[in-house]
Amino acid sequence: MKENNKMKYVDIAVSAVFVLALVVIYFFWGCKLDLYVTVLAGIIIAASVAATYFQNKKIKELSTEEENK
Repeated sequence: MKENNKMKYVDIAVSAVFVLALVVIYFFWGCKLDLYVTVLAGIIIAASVAATYFQNKKIKELSTEEENK
């Protein structure tokens, strides 16, 4: 049960970070620091995608374990 709640928090965090990254890219585009901010947003988006991938992988592992019991 606790693992399920953690996964929900990770889902929410990943979505929030992704939206934040998109807002940052939109807000700062055209400024003199746009390249740095865009790279930072790209890193944030990549981290979000990686977190989602590993989360889905863990969910599949847990569901497989549960089916085998």
